[in-house]
Amino acid sequence: TEGSCVPALGAPRGARTACTTDGSACGGACGGVDPAACTFPAVETECRAPSCADGVATDVAQCDGAGACPALTTTQCAPYLCTPSALACAGDCVTHDDCDAGTWCDAGVCSTTLADGEACGEPATCTSGSCTDGVCCESDCIGQCEACAEPGSLGACTAITGTPRGGRAACASDDPSCAGACDGTLTGACAYPAGDTACGETRCDSAMLIDVGACNGTGVCADPPAMLCDHGCADGECIVCGTDDDCTDGDLCVAGTCVAPPPPSPEGCGCHVATRNGAHGRGTPLAFLALAVLGVFVRRRQRPRHSA
Repeated sequence: TEGSCVPALGAPRGARTACTTDGSACGGACGGVDPAACTFPAVETECRAPSCADGVATDVAQCDGAGACPALTTTQCAPYLCTPSALACAGDCVTHDDCDAGTWCDAGVCSTTLADGEACGEPATCTSGSCTDGVCCESDCIGQCEACAEPGSLGACTAITGTPRGGRAACASDDPSCAGACDGTLTGACAYPAGDTACGETRCDSAMLIDVGACNGTGVCADPPAMLCDHGCADGECIVCGTDDDCTDGDLCVAGTCVAPPPPSPEGCGCHVATRNGAHGRGTPLAFLALAVLGVFVRRRQRPRHSA
């Protein structure tokens, strides 16, 4: 598909920003469908298997949907044993349903659910029932321009500025002048430049001239109607003329542009030469001398002869 702009599959190409990853199975990649953003594994994708060693159970972890596997969490099994066969503590639960309200099955032991702002791997571990951006959150907080793990606001769903966080869709744009960003006010969508913002550049499309466009307020640079150039288009400009007949006021057509003809010489002749004293004329002193000699010779031939 050389020459065609198509959604990529795998890693972003060239100098484009790499997809977020912490090196785990949660890393993002181009999915071959959305050209504006990376695709991340679903939040239920397991990125760390449970394990058991020395009386300590390591909890299973699931991707946070933003390219990372949550921080390691462990459970001390005492007074229970950690059973390698179950990869969990030999405690009082196997699933979350085995635990009372306000608790969750933490590697085989019913533990108190986590408060907003604490690291989490799944919603069931949080008192709020929402695990967003890798922390327990007061709400699901899924808006394009909000996040729950901002410094100073952990656990609170907050309107953000700049680029969308985590696995949320990027602010789509096909031109830098029309690029959007989170403005700290809108939470559900990016803010974009006003509709009268100039974008793109003047260019040629065959014999058509396309002028500078304007942003449409959704991140797209909209072209104005194309103009047909009578004599073709080149380097972002219509070619003015094809022959001298296309020019007015006696101008000449030079390389597709009408230009004034060169000015005439002072005496109206393009072949004049300079005399020795700097004045312009049609001859030189040597020429005048030759004519004078010729005149004297003719007069002498014409004198009558005297008789003897």
